[in-house]
Order: sequence, then C-alpha cells, then structure tokens
Amino acid sequence: MRVAAPSRDERVAYGRWDIGLHFRLCHVRHLAGIDFLGDGTRGRAWTGAPVVTHEPCSAVSDEPRVVAADFTGDGLADDWSGPLEYCADCRPFAASDLDADGDQELAVLEQASSTPQYVFFSAVATDAGPHLRPLKVAPPGAPRGGLKPGSPLSITLGTDEGFSGWLACDGYPTDPVLVWTWSNFAIEQDTTKDVSEIRLRLGDDGTFHVLGDSRYTIPVDKRVAGVSTGPACGMDLDPAE
Repeated sequence: MRVAAPSRDERVAYGRWDIGLHFRLCHVRHLAGIDFLGDGTRGRAWTGAPVVTHEPCSAVSDEPRVVAADFTGDGLADDWSGPLEYCADCRPFAASDLDADGDQELAVLEQASSTPQYVFFSAVATDAGPHLRPLKVAPPGAPRGGLKPGSPLSITLGTDEGFSGWLACDGYPTDPVLVWTWSNFAIEQDTTKDVSEIRLRLGDDGTFHVLGDSRYTIPVDKRVAGVSTGPACGMDLDPAE
C-alpha cells in the first residue's frame, strides 16, 4: 500500500524525516546546486534542529542546529556535522571553490543580522568516503584577530555599533586568497578605530592558513582603504538581499 507523503502542515509540526538522517530535522533550511566532490553532481545542504523524540517541533527556534549534506545528488543526506555554535536564522548560504581544486566549499550563515557571521564546511575524503567537516584555522592562526588555531573559521561582516567587516578575494578563481578586514571602535568614546586585515588561503590539508595579519589605527571618520561590499570568491554574502 502506498503511503501518502506528509502534508506541509505535518512537516512544519514534526520536521523532516525524508532527508535521510536517522533523526528528524525541525526548522529546516536548505541550499541546492552544490558540487561538493567536484564531479558535476548537484548536491545540497540543510540546516536544522535534530529531534530524536516523538514530540512535535518546538515553537522555540533556539535549539542546537546541525548541517547535513548530500554529496551524490540523490536528495538524501550522506553526512552531517554539528552542532553549530550559534543559530540566528542560520542556513546554508552559498558555495564556491575556495581552494581551486575543482570542488565547492559551503558557507553557512550562523547569525543573520546587520553583522552576519559565517562558517565554512567541506567534503573531506576519508577511508570510509567523504565526510562533512567544518573548515578550521591552521596554527598559529591569528589570535589577535579572533582566529584561534584549531577552531572553525568564523568571519563577521556588515556594520553595526562601531564594527564594520568586509570580505574580499585575491586571485580568484585560480589561486583564491580570502581577505577579511574589520574595524571597531566604541561609539561616542573613541576618536580612533582599530583595523585588522587577515589574509587566508585554504590549503590541501583542509585548513585555512593565515598568510598575513596586519593591524593599524586610523581616525574614526576615516574610511578603511581598499575595502568594498559585494561578491567575494564567487559568493555574495549579503543576507539582506
């Protein structure tokens, strides 16, 4: 006997059990058309709150979120990773080849706000097949800029309350170098602002290597040189659009 597909109301109330995981996902967001393996396959990614009980999804949206990925294009998740450290309207956001090796990395929006925060994931080859892993910062990192070695790369962009962040990309698509620049000052207190520029390359080892970490101070009314908004490394990381 053919079983009827769950209605939209049921999927909202009880989450998705058709993604291929051994648990349901609530508050699901997804992104399609991701070539995780570099073979032309149109895979996809999801974020959602895992549910292992028979209870319906919570109306509260602050449960831990995981990221799941379909590498083979069959619409079913092949692996998952998590939980995300934060989630404020978190979702798979964009994909691009950040190391010029033919496959695409995934940018996940962790916090959607005037200062959106992103982390990155990739399909990492193992003896058991590809697995989804967060892309981390290689030693020594850039601790002064908030990038601790061994931690997932997390960048904050946008503008709010004295903070501004920008992402640029040199050498894309043949030799991409991510250039994350941010400035910060205390409104109505500081007359100068601190500016940090961190240059990162995704290496063959699956970690982001810091190529440069420069820091300087300028007057608060002076524009940070060499920065602009818009797409970088083939990704438009503006959640407001």
